[in-house]
Amino acid sequence: MIPQVLRETALKYPRPLIEAQLIDIPRVAFHISLVIRAVGARSVLCDIGGGIGTFSPACAALGMKVTLADDFHEGPSDALRLHRDLGVTVTSRDAAFPPNCFDAITAFDSDSNSDAALSLESLRPGGVFIMSIPNERPRSVATLRSLAKALYLRRVRIVGRNWTVRRRYLYRLADHILRLHPSLCANLYLIGHK
Repeated sequence: MIPQVLRETALKYPRPLIEAQLIDIPRVAFHISLVIRAVGARSVLCDIGGGIGTFSPACAALGMKVTLADDFHEGPSDALRLHRDLGVTVTSRDAAFPPNCFDAITAFDSDSNSDAALSLESLRPGGVFIMSIPNERPRSVATLRSLAKALYLRRVRIVGRNWTVRRRYLYRLADHILRLHPSLCANLYLIGHK
């Protein structure tokens, strides 16, 4: 269901952006599944630094109330209009949010991960904070664990993925093996609850 919603959403994008959005479906589907597993499909979500990708509008299409906080002086206006038309509230990344208003705050591969961490007062008790970073070995896992501790997150998990892996069988097999040891993966995810 999630990949189908992402495909339908991607096909609504301006023509030059469609192919990149379609290629990104497996990664974005994983991101959506992290949110749904943590807080459900009817949650209130703030995606910080999400840009014009399909994550925010697909979450809205799945029934979430979504706020996208980013600096959009570089993005195509057609894609931003599409986000709004699909039910996403689009705001500036430095917008102030009231306390306890979101079930989930996400920041995927964004230069605004620190902004997301500062926004945790807007996260409801029991809500989830999910961020991802590229793995710059050897200390990325330790850095994420330290961040989780500093933010007083509970039920913390560090998950690894390899999104650049090719579709051939051996590459996929290697990816599954590497996931057992997140520190060996190219992309790391911090998942923690307030």
